[in-house]
Amino acid sequence: MSLGIFHNEGRLVMCQLVAGIPAPDRGIDLELCLFTACTNRNQASIAADFTEPTQGAGANGYARIQLPPSALVATGTMMSTNAAQTFAALAGGFGGGAVLGYFVLTTGTTPRVLASELFDSGPYTMVAGARLNILWQFDLNL
Repeated sequence: MSLGIFHNEGRLVMCQLVAGIPAPDRGIDLELCLFTACTNRNQASIAADFTEPTQGAGANGYARIQLPPSALVATGTMMSTNAAQTFAALAGGFGGGAVLGYFVLTTGTTPRVLASELFDSGPYTMVAGARLNILWQFDLNL
């Protein structure tokens, strides 16, 4: 069962891309992020609504994963990462609570939330040595 949402900002970004409308604040790459909390997660959620695990300059291993266009594959109405992306907790594990799910952001000065998903088998506590693999995909079939 998917507990994913394609957010309003994501729909706007897709429309801008299809129509060739430039948005210099959007950036062209995507980032895969984890979240430990989200204020009222729904289609109108924005980046500020998501709380990520505590980041500590390599101290715990959490960092957003960059998804440049070369990391994505499009087939039919489906887009996905071309390989599972791995988050690995180092000494001390991730701070900020158990990981509830992930979200995908655009890069740039105004990051836009494309999509988010709750783990249907989580949440996951990321202790030292824990690994979490995510193969992100979405289907535009309406």
